[in-house]
Amino acid sequence: MLQERGSSQKDEHEFLWEQNLYRVNIVGSAPGWEDAPNDNGYVWAVNNVHLLRDVDLIIDVHSNRINPDIKKDQVHMKVLKSKQIPTYAMDEIEGSTHVKKYPLDEIIEEFDTDYFGCGIDYMIALAIYLGAKEIHIYGVWLALESEYAHQKPTVEFWLGIAKGRGIKVRVHGKKSQIMRTPSGMMYGFHLPQKWVEKYNPDQYELLVEDLGKTAEKYRKKMADREEECRAIMRGEKEFESTDSIESS
Repeated sequence: MLQERGSSQKDEHEFLWEQNLYRVNIVGSAPGWEDAPNDNGYVWAVNNVHLLRDVDLIIDVHSNRINPDIKKDQVHMKVLKSKQIPTYAMDEIEGSTHVKKYPLDEIIEEFDTDYFGCGIDYMIALAIYLGAKEIHIYGVWLALESEYAHQKPTVEFWLGIAKGRGIKVRVHGKKSQIMRTPSGMMYGFHLPQKWVEKYNPDQYELLVEDLGKTAEKYRKKMADREEECRAIMRGEKEFESTDSIESS
């Protein structure tokens, strides 16, 4: 936990909270950002999501995003300054006490990796680093057919680190592809993942029905092979090479 890292580390991040961190709601910009609760944990937003809703922390690692000289970012900067929202960026902004440099060196040293593919990765890593007990993801789809598909492996890597450290991880939203297989099925066992039952009950019923048909097909094929083996052993049939048993 945060207090276990020593007073100097706590003081460094004191501008964020007056109490210990427990639940972090990480919010992306895809639909679903509005579902993250403001009354249950801290809301950490990526980039300029703070223009859409109230947030407790912003993490923006785009070098040109927090730049008062860029016209399109003037609203972004104006809101940051007026609300004094705690922000982690690539560099500090002179005269802004609420904008701090993201502790990249400390994070890399802690986890012994620099595997970062998107802003969400930095948010998850920081939540783990500061001792979060729960990490909830909202508004982050990473659909395989989208431009964000390449970010899916790194986000799942960091969530794996979190789960490996005993942190509760929950991904919210019907369309999110985080920790979800393309088919919604577990490889080999052909069992539907839990998210399918929660968000797509109709699809879940079809998958269960198909699973039953597949299992029955497999049982029948196995029974036929068993009877064939017995016939060979009784000398009633000669052995012939056959195709391998298929599971689907």
